[in-house]
Parts: sequence; C-alpha cells; structure tokens
Amino acid sequence: MEIGKRAEIFKARSVLRQALIAHIGRVGISLDHQQASGDAGTANQEVSFHMNTPYSIDLHAHRLAAWAACTAARASKLCRFSVENGTVILEQAGFTEAFVLDLLPDAAEADQVHRQWRDKIIQTANSNAYPFTHGVAAKLLNVYMKVRFVCGGHHEDPRVAALHPPIDRVLLTTLEKRNFGGHRVRWRSLAAKGWSNFDGPAYEETIELIRASLPSSTPLWTIEEYWQGYQ
Repeated sequence: MEIGKRAEIFKARSVLRQALIAHIGRVGISLDHQQASGDAGTANQEVSFHMNTPYSIDLHAHRLAAWAACTAARASKLCRFSVENGTVILEQAGFTEAFVLDLLPDAAEADQVHRQWRDKIIQTANSNAYPFTHGVAAKLLNVYMKVRFVCGGHHEDPRVAALHPPIDRVLLTTLEKRNFGGHRVRWRSLAAKGWSNFDGPAYEETIELIRASLPSSTPLWTIEEYWQGYQ
C-alpha cells in the first residue's frame, strides 16, 4: 500500500513538472532580483529568459544594438553601469526586440518623440539608481537606433534619416577643428561642456546645429563622416 501511494505521488509530481515546463515555454520567465551597487545604491534588475522561443533576427539585432549602446553610453565617468543593467534600462523603457521599424515616428515628429524617449530612459534609469543626464540617455538611445536601424539596412527610410546621431567629444572636436557650417565657436562650447553633462536644451542645440550645418534633406547619420572614434 505504501509503495502504491509513493507511485501515485511520483506520478502527480511528474505531471505537474511537465505542465510547469509547458507553461514556461509559452510565456517565458521574468526574474526580478536585487544587486548591490555600492555608493550608487541598489539596482532593480530584470533578467528575461526566452525559452523554447525561436531566435529571431529582431532579437539578434536587439542584443547587438543594446550591447553597443551600453558600451558607448557607460564611457562617461559620471555614470558607470554594466551592459546588463543598461540593457535592463533600455528594455524597461520599451526598447526590446519588439521595437521594430514601423514604431519609429515620422520625420516631422522625430525631435518631439526623441525628447519623450529620453525622459522615459532617464526616469527608468533613476528608478534603478542611475543618475542619467539627457546626454547619457541620448547616447544610449542613439547608438541603439544607429545599430538597429541605420546600419540595419534601413538608412534610406525617411524615418531613419531623421534619427539623431550619437554625440561625443570626438565628433564635436572634429566639427570644431573643421569649422563645420561656420560654427567653430559653438562646437567648441559644446565640446567643452561635455556630452555627458548635456541637459535637454544643450543636447537639442547640438542636434539643431548639426541639422542646420548639413545640406537640406541630408540624413543626420551622415554627420558621422566626421567621427574619428572608429580609428
């Protein structure tokens, strides 16, 4: 009798285990955990596991774009964070593999939507104990968009042409040296301020100056002809 009961219990556990595995395969797992971060406080992190889900090109592109964006944006000494934490911030702000080309705003709305995106990233970063400025948020966002869409074969799309380019000291210094658009003094001032210190107005001034200095209707990504950071 005892053996029979044990067999029934084992069978019930096996059925439950199989049901749990099937459920995980359908919806995935979201694991929230806390990680101490020294003086920066405690960061809430979310780790997503895509189990039994096909490895799509969108997920492939998202991972590369997130890695590149985090690597670039964490270069600032004012705001250090890991690639893992930066990816969490991006994903919690809505930039996941599901963020596809059709979700980009029309060119006429690009600046307004970009401001909303920055605000969302800053809010998300602050809630995870990372003090993002508009400059850092823009760097994270712009490199993500560059890898995901500009370099993803969509560079001729008008919505992609209106995406903001990444801004850093290397680009601003080169534009100053070349007196690009006849705005040497303004490029020098922006470079001296430092991209990671940019507030909203300083960042938007930089984008407007780039747009005004390029020929009309030129994609903004072309300004990176003067970015020497690849060397």
